[in-house]
Amino acid sequence: MVTLIEKLTKFLQFTMHNNALKISICIPTYNAEKFIRTTISSCLEQTQAPYEILLSDDGSSDRCWQSS
Repeated sequence: MVTLIEKLTKFLQFTMHNNALKISICIPTYNAEKFIRTTISSCLEQTQAPYEILLSDDGSSDRCWQSS
């Protein structure tokens, strides 16, 4: 009997091999000017490249958006 983990493993191997896996990264920010570039760079350096990176800001008073 095939376990759920085996099914999931086969599915992930198939999707990664066929580039069908799409990853979205959501980054909430608030006065994150010091960290936003490092955060985005870290996302882009992952083994599986993200399909999209979404940034949201809650009224920062720093230059967070100019830094990104």
